[in-house]
Amino acid sequence: MTSVTGSLSEDRGNDPIHESETARLQREVDIYTHKFENEKRKLQILQDQIKQVDNEYKEKTDNINKIRPEPIADKRDYIVLHSQSHAINNQ
Repeated sequence: MTSVTGSLSEDRGNDPIHESETARLQREVDIYTHKFENEKRKLQILQDQIKQVDNEYKEKTDNINKIRPEPIADKRDYIVLHSQSHAINNQ
């Protein structure tokens, strides 16, 4: 059997009212450190996701720019097509 004094000292270690100042501060530092590390992990995950989305965006815009005609070439083609249309109508 455990003695009465042994059980009281064990209870005081878990009781915030009877907790020593250093133990309380250490517990608060541990909690803060744990929360900080969690936030740091979340930030790293978000930064990785942002980097991935940015790479995908750049890749897609590059593909679109390869497919899309340049505005000058597009306008020139329109003028040639329009001229040929007038030529056909005149004949």
